[in-house]
Amino acid sequence: MDGWIIWAYLALNVLILIQNFTQKTRIRKLEDALFVYKQQEWLEYAKSQSHLPQVKAIKAIRTKFPEISLRQAVQLYVMISSPKNNS
Repeated sequence: MDGWIIWAYLALNVLILIQNFTQKTRIRKLEDALFVYKQQEWLEYAKSQSHLPQVKAIKAIRTKFPEISLRQAVQLYVMISSPKNNS
């Protein structure tokens, strides 16, 4: 009987992991859609922070726009710092 309890517990954990993965995927899709929609507004502010070191600029961007994920803030920083590297 104990074997069934262990298998049921493992199956439940697998289902929870699958649900969490699909939920995170949905959240990331929503974040990406928001990023496309608000990118210009965020880029203007990010450009004004380009004089700061990378970590401080990313922190300032996330402080100003708390809805931005860390991944998106880094993406914005890379977008504003790219022209400096090309010139």
